[in-house]
Amino acid sequence: MVFTNRPVNTSAIHPPVPTAYWPPLPSNFSDIPQSALSCWNSYFEWGVTRYFLADEFYKSTTRIVTTYDPPLSGTSTYSWNATRDCSTTTFAGTTLCDRVPRASSHRRNCITVLTTGTQEWTRYQDDITTITPTWTSEFAKPSPTCVVADDLGPLCSRLFDAWSYRTTEMSKTPLPSGARYNSDVINAIPPCTPIHDVPAPTEKAVCRISAAGYSAYYWPTSQSSFCSSTVPTPTINATTKTAVVSGHTLTSPSVYHFLKDVKVETYAGYAYQPGGIGYLAVNIWNTSTIAPLLTVAQLETDILSASRRCIGREMDYCTMYMDPDFQLQDLATVRSSAYTKNCETCLSRDGGVIYQNNYQASLAVPVSEVVRQNGGMFGDCDWMLWEYNENGWRYYTSSSVSAVLATNIPSTAFVPITVTGKAETTKETATPALAVRRGPKPTS
Repeated sequence: MVFTNRPVNTSAIHPPVPTAYWPPLPSNFSDIPQSALSCWNSYFEWGVTRYFLADEFYKSTTRIVTTYDPPLSGTSTYSWNATRDCSTTTFAGTTLCDRVPRASSHRRNCITVLTTGTQEWTRYQDDITTITPTWTSEFAKPSPTCVVADDLGPLCSRLFDAWSYRTTEMSKTPLPSGARYNSDVINAIPPCTPIHDVPAPTEKAVCRISAAGYSAYYWPTSQSSFCSSTVPTPTINATTKTAVVSGHTLTSPSVYHFLKDVKVETYAGYAYQPGGIGYLAVNIWNTSTIAPLLTVAQLETDILSASRRCIGREMDYCTMYMDPDFQLQDLATVRSSAYTKNCETCLSRDGGVIYQNNYQASLAVPVSEVVRQNGGMFGDCDWMLWEYNENGWRYYTSSSVSAVLATNIPSTAFVPITVTGKAETTKETATPALAVRRGPKPTS
């Protein structure tokens, strides 16, 4: 066993902190308040000092280790709970003409067994202790507390204009020997986040729309058998039905989307702090309108189902597909194509069995219909055809139709109007005969 170490620096002092190069600003930056410049300067000096002391701290820190010659070796044991002998019990199972097994739900049972394993290990050295310099407290000095500028404000943007000028001047100074980047440039970044790509006041607003809740009311009709080879084309007779739900009059045969707590936001730019540190760019949206409830009526054959497909190494470039293939009949007996639309792996994961209770539709309600059927509100917007996921890794989704998305909707959100208590009043009104369009019969 051999003890090794390197010379220990226990000095109570460290080399003097060098003076960083802080280029003066020309007169075209005279609009920046002196208080903001002084605050920014205090952050810069603190960052330069902290960076320098961190480097000196590393140089003055000594690890005392013990080295094993020959190396130590041995075997460690670990354990985990393993599952085996799993079985699946299905409820209300059947197989229809599409030859895909179906069930209402299932239960999976497995045996849990405590399992052990071993792993060989080799150890060459161990840390005994670490000796740090006595001036460690200087390294932990708190940062300044002044606010240089509000995030997303014009002063923050001006400070980054000044930062761009200063970094250009700093780049004219040769880097120290062995340095890979100029640390002063990083330390000079103003401690605020500016906004970019701000729309001009004369530009038409770019908007996005979302709904916090979704439900749908529909008029039940007699459906042909799932396996029927014929496609009936029924017509509405001389009377149509109406119902009042939450103060809204619903008329057969339309399906009514109820969009709850609808929020319309306008694009204000994106927030991003240049300089290679900080968060990823985040789009900024200002809430312009909140509507407690909006309704949109569509024939069943016009309702768009929505599904996302992604490509790329990180699966972060996505396209939202919207197809007029939604069928109310899926709420009772779902087609396999509809079942797997939002869950491509469900069938393979569940042993090729469709579980009806797991079916959840995803729908897209076109913004054009939301605007047209609600008095033309939001008509002064250009609607976006893309979205970013801004929680963690950013993925980009584009679509050909701007729409309000309602995803993973449980079947219970679709309410037949004939259910007692769901419609406050109903009545029949004489109307001319109207053919009802029907989609193709279900296929696998």
